[in-house]
Amino acid sequence: MRASPRQSAKTAGTLRRRVVIRINLKSVYLCSRAVIPILLAKGGGSIVNIASIAATRAVSGSSYAAAKAGMLGYTHQVAAELAARGVRVNCVSPGYMRTPMSTGERMGLDEAAQDARVAAFGRLVPMQRAGRVDDIAAAVAYLASDDACYVTGQEIVVDGGYLVG
Repeated sequence: MRASPRQSAKTAGTLRRRVVIRINLKSVYLCSRAVIPILLAKGGGSIVNIASIAATRAVSGSSYAAAKAGMLGYTHQVAAELAARGVRVNCVSPGYMRTPMSTGERMGLDEAAQDARVAAFGRLVPMQRAGRVDDIAAAVAYLASDDACYVTGQEIVVDGGYLVG
């Protein structure tokens, strides 16, 4: 079953809600549960979750937003629990990113329609462009690196200024 993150509270069925929450929240818990013992055994490390601006701004479906907000809370709580043991837990919250899902490529839109869609979203962002996957990768790399050795329980929003614009 394909579960669109854009399902509203009114239209999303229980199964769709479960799928969206499983993909976007339960998976974070399960991955953390698997990796935390390894990080503790080696004396520390870093976990970087990928949330979304949908966690704090109504830009998406209710199940998706709830899952991403839950991820933020989970990130903060696990960071507090593990900080003294050398494990840092942070998250990156992307805004609008140019991906096959966001451009409409997965819906079969032609290249011109995809470019028009990206341009329209880009105009909503103060930096006047859609984000790139590399923008997210840079934030994740920073949080995973020793340069962020004193950073835990934080959210880095990578949205071109959308939330402040």
